[in-house]
Amino acid sequence: MPDPIKCPKCSSTQISSQQKGYSTGKAAAGVILTGGVGLLAGLHGSSDINVFCLNCGNKWNPKTYFQQKERERTQAAAVYKEKWKNNFYRLYESGNMDEATEILKIQRGAMLNEIGVDKIYSKLKSEDNFGLVLKIILFSLMAAMIIWFLSCID
Repeated sequence: MPDPIKCPKCSSTQISSQQKGYSTGKAAAGVILTGGVGLLAGLHGSSDINVFCLNCGNKWNPKTYFQQKERERTQAAAVYKEKWKNNFYRLYESGNMDEATEILKIQRGAMLNEIGVDKIYSKLKSEDNFGLVLKIILFSLMAAMIIWFLSCID
């Protein structure tokens, strides 16, 4: 059975949902800006759903809430990847091959069996170096564009 939906603020399961509907405020702004056709602006977002907590009064949009949670998971995964790689590099470079191998068994088990610790180390380092070179190139291009733009202003 799936977990019940809970309020992100107080964790209550006492929630209600409601479809937004037509927005007279958006319609009025649309009419002011574009005339009669602006009435259609009131329909923008009318199919969105808001969820309300009956316990604490918190209101949220499930679509944006889950998008934010997915961004947080992605960022946490990136941080985790950097941590294990840095630990692996530190152990490998200090000669502690047993602990370095243990990290690889967890993170890259199949690859470890195929190519071994030394080749994984080289592969990871070359990926990191490629990313660094790419960042330097992009930064240089941005700096060149800014300098060019500033020279055009004078």
